[in-house]
Amino acid sequence: MNVTSLYHYYQETKQQSVEWRKSGSPRPKEIRVQKSPGKFLASIFWDQDGILLIDYLPKDRTINAQHYSSLLMQLKGVVNEISVGN
Repeated sequence: MNVTSLYHYYQETKQQSVEWRKSGSPRPKEIRVQKSPGKFLASIFWDQDGILLIDYLPKDRTINAQHYSSLLMQLKGVVNEISVGN
């Protein structure tokens, strides 16, 4: 399992930022991309074949025993499904 904090970024692609302008007109100002307040915690469970389960926890919540137990039950279900499928 890996637990990490992630941030949302709102960034335009190059294609989205392209605009038509008259020759000689000033270039548009570029806006710096900053971290948004959308931070969250991601718990990622995987095995040798790839990712089994990803859980996103909002910024204002923490992992407690009840939440972690719930994650383990979900993971058990995923592992059981994979075992039955093979």
